[in-house]
Amino acid sequence: MARHAVLRARIHGLLRHTGGAAAVEFAVILPLMMIMFFGTFEVTQLVKAYMATNRAAQILANLVAQEGVMGFSSAHSTDYCIAAKDVMAPMAGSGLAATIASVTKNISTGAVAFDWQDTTCGGGAGSFISASAASNGLVANNGDSVIIVKVSYNYQAVVHFVLPSSFTITQTSYQRQRTGASTPQS
Repeated sequence: MARHAVLRARIHGLLRHTGGAAAVEFAVILPLMMIMFFGTFEVTQLVKAYMATNRAAQILANLVAQEGVMGFSSAHSTDYCIAAKDVMAPMAGSGLAATIASVTKNISTGAVAFDWQDTTCGGGAGSFISASAASNGLVANNGDSVIIVKVSYNYQAVVHFVLPSSFTITQTSYQRQRTGASTPQS
């Protein structure tokens, strides 16, 4: 009987001793806190990539729209593509691809058609299939013209255990030509 009393007293003593409780609680909470920290970091980086891709599409469309009647050439496309990739900084610009098109509503027939499409900036954003669907109703009047830029960016995650390792972000930007006329491709 004395053995049971001694054992019971020791168990009682251990249960009242809380010196290691904080270490155990910390060990349980630490993995969850690390996942939350890295998850917040990764989501923030993904949002930054989304915003930079949107900005790159807008800048690319704006640069092409400024060409006006002078025309848009493949040399311009190369320069503008470099500028769009520079906008992605501090992210890697190598994951950026763009498709640029000019759409005009014919003055006499009212038909919406592509003037040209350019995929020299990576071309990974794909091509536009339908001119009227791509213009999204922005060429309402006969003679109206719009520049359409579709940009895709392949975002590579820094930390792979919270989110998938890569995301493809796609943005489309529309811009009217500065001259009011369509921009020819030279």
